[in-house]
Amino acid sequence: TFKGLDYFKWAKEMDIVSWDNYPSYDTPWSMTAMRHDLMRMSGDANGADTLLREHCTLAPLADAYAARLIHARRWRDLLEFIDDVEARRPEQFTIMFPEDLVPYDWESLREIALQGLDERGQLQEIYRARVLGAFDMDELAALTNLRRLCDDRTWDEQSARIVDDYHREGPHLARNPVYEHMLVMRAMRNEAMRYLEDFPDAWPDLAAIL
Repeated sequence: TFKGLDYFKWAKEMDIVSWDNYPSYDTPWSMTAMRHDLMRMSGDANGADTLLREHCTLAPLADAYAARLIHARRWRDLLEFIDDVEARRPEQFTIMFPEDLVPYDWESLREIALQGLDERGQLQEIYRARVLGAFDMDELAALTNLRRLCDDRTWDEQSARIVDDYHREGPHLARNPVYEHMLVMRAMRNEAMRYLEDFPDAWPDLAAIL
């Protein structure tokens, strides 16, 4: 391949394309195969999708297909693809998306799809889990996002579920600053007193409701 040449644009104008390939002794076989595939499917969107989807355990190809689905707003297809990736290779990370866009890798892409579908119940589940697993205030966005999804009644229910889940998952070995923030924000004095039994050094941060 030659930099600066757009083979996909050429495909619209040409009936036949030939390509000589001269790999070096140290050219990875995967790179040679990929170049052949790209040439073969030039101008064939369906063929490109099939190639990327069938190689979802290769991070660059999986990321590329996810990006195509996001661009097309094919949210259901994106969710199914994420399920496939996580089932076949649970440890796989994203490598082509900016970290600030997908801080949780494939879970962040799932979040994007659920937002596109307005699946509030599943989003609430994700945000509750992040609040419960927080070790620093970087996870405060999860609590903020959860609040935005709720009316007043639902917010009461979600807060109560977080408290119940927090105690059910105990004992806890470290403070959870986002959970503390929620206790203060919700003026949950009794729960704050219970929390202080395990973490008495949290008193200054909870003092506003004690």
